[in-house]
Amino acid sequence: MVSDVNDEATVLGMSAKNAEGVLRGQEVLKLSPSGKVLMMLGKEGVAGNGPDTFDRPTGVAIGRNGDIFVTDGHAPNAHNSGAW
Repeated sequence: MVSDVNDEATVLGMSAKNAEGVLRGQEVLKLSPSGKVLMMLGKEGVAGNGPDTFDRPTGVAIGRNGDIFVTDGHAPNAHNSGAW
């Protein structure tokens, strides 16, 4: 699992926007060894404080029972809420 935070127009020299023009980021992805997306938590390019959105996710941990824990939000975040 990886987290995806993005504040830039380009990442590693590539556009930070997807094919539809949406700025990537604000999601947690489970990837196969070949890089195929197997699961996505959050909404691509949508920051928020709700139950199905993230605001600058920065880390992921998996519990023994499969529970997924995400560290979410740090200053400055998209909503400038200051909440961590």
